[in-house]
Amino acid sequence: QKAARIHQHIRQTLRGLAQRPALPAHIPETRADGDTLTFHGALSHNGILDSDWFRRQSGGTLPAHIIIDGDLTLHGALNPGDGLHLTISGNARIDSLTLDDATLDIHGDLDAALAVCATSPAAVLRVGGALRSPYLLACGDEMPRHNAHPDHIYIDDGAVGYMPASADGNDAFPLDDSIGRGAHGWYTFHNAQRMLRPETRDADDHFSPARTFALIQSGENPFIRPPSSPA
Repeated sequence: QKAARIHQHIRQTLRGLAQRPALPAHIPETRADGDTLTFHGALSHNGILDSDWFRRQSGGTLPAHIIIDGDLTLHGALNPGDGLHLTISGNARIDSLTLDDATLDIHGDLDAALAVCATSPAAVLRVGGALRSPYLLACGDEMPRHNAHPDHIYIDDGAVGYMPASADGNDAFPLDDSIGRGAHGWYTFHNAQRMLRPETRDADDHFSPARTFALIQSGENPFIRPPSSPA
């Protein structure tokens, strides 16, 4: 029920993202100081923000540390990689976040409309405020496990998490042999591999956060649908 409900929410979100007007873009003044590039003020952008974009802003060389001294509002995906360290002093409101071998520090809140996805154990995400996203795909120990989104799913390296709490309401499961205690205060389903579609796994049959997010981004439900559930 929960996966189907979130799937419907994602499809509605995707329709809304496709119909929204363009964001008034604003790139504040920058200052380079050694290996650090600072954007002095809030940054608003339409499209993808990745290492190549930051490299162009710095004149061709990717700094080791980039600071956005304000809020980040992005109609698109935030995809830092290449060992980049990105700091946002305010809030970040984005469509999605995909972290590879990068470190992202957000001093305020993080709102990701579709998903927060770590594709490498080297990914580091620290959020000083609240993190809100329908999907949190964690990988490695340096990802947050708390999600303030009212309805969300947490998958840690292929293990589907379950937090027995009043927030689950009618979706609450009894703690039995199908659920075991996991890390970071969560429980996990023992049959998680049978819950997720084969497309969520790579050629070596390992869980792939990137493939799972690709399904979510295309409006597909990464979970296998029970015969009695709606599409």
